[in-house]
Amino acid sequence: MKFFSWFKNESEEKPQADFNKGWKTLVEWLGLDDKVGDALSDATYYTCLKILSETIGKLPLKMYQDTDKGVIKSDKQELYNLLKLRPNPYMTSAVFWATVEMNRNHHGNAYVWIRYNGVEPKDLWIMQSENVEHVIDDAGLFGEVNNLWYKYTDPKTNKIYVIPSDNVMHFKTSMTFDGIKGKPVRDILKETVNGNLHSQKFMTNLYKTGLTGKAVLEYTGELDDKSKKRLVKGFEEFSSGSKNAGKIIPVPLGMKLVHSILS
Repeated sequence: MKFFSWFKNESEEKPQADFNKGWKTLVEWLGLDDKVGDALSDATYYTCLKILSETIGKLPLKMYQDTDKGVIKSDKQELYNLLKLRPNPYMTSAVFWATVEMNRNHHGNAYVWIRYNGVEPKDLWIMQSENVEHVIDDAGLFGEVNNLWYKYTDPKTNKIYVIPSDNVMHFKTSMTFDGIKGKPVRDILKETVNGNLHSQKFMTNLYKTGLTGKAVLEYTGELDDKSKKRLVKGFEEFSSGSKNAGKIIPVPLGMKLVHSILS
C-alpha cells in the first residue's frame, strides 16, 4: 500500500556534497559548469545575496493582531521577543532572518521549524534546505488525507523528523512550478551566472599573460615536438606576464611572429 506521494525525491537528485572533497564536487552540486567555478565566487551573485540577506536581517519588526476592534498592535510580548530578539539560544534575530533569506535565495526554499511549549511557541530553528523533503500523506496516516508534511534529516545525527506544515514556516522564491517548492536563484540565472564566470576567467587569464592575445609563429622547415615546445616556451618567457608588457620580443632569423585576433 502506498502511504506517501513524494513531490520530489530530493535524496536521489541532490548529491551528498562534501565540501572537503574539493571545489569540483561543490560546483557539480550547484549545477554549474564545472570548468568555471562556484556561483558564489561570482562577485555580482555573491553581492546580491549578501545585500538581500543583510537587509532582511536589519528590517524592523512590528507585530499586529486581529481583534473584534480591528487590527491592533499585539500585546504578546513573549512572542514578539522570540521574533525580534532571539529566535533560539544560538542566534540573534538579525542573524536568524538574514540566514533565512540567504537559504531562500540560494536554495530556493528556507524552512523554519516552530517548536511549541504547550500552545505557545518556544523557539525557532532553521532547517538546512538541502535536507528537507516535501511529503504528501495521501493515505491519512498522520491525520487528514493529503496533508503536507516536511521530512527533515538532521545532518549531524541522521535523525529523521516528520513535521506537520502548521509547525513549519516555509519561505520560497517567487519562481515555482508546483506552488510548493521554490526555484533557486542560481538556477533561474544559471546561464547569466555561468556567462559572468566565463568572462571573469577570461579576463583573469588575459591579465596573467600581460594583455597579449594569441600569436602565430611562421617558419619554414620541420621541427619535432620537443623543439616546438622549447621554441614556444622561449617566446612565452619574453611575451607573457605583466613584467613583459610593452617590451620587444626577439624573433629568430627566418621566423615571423604574427598576433592573431584577440579571442
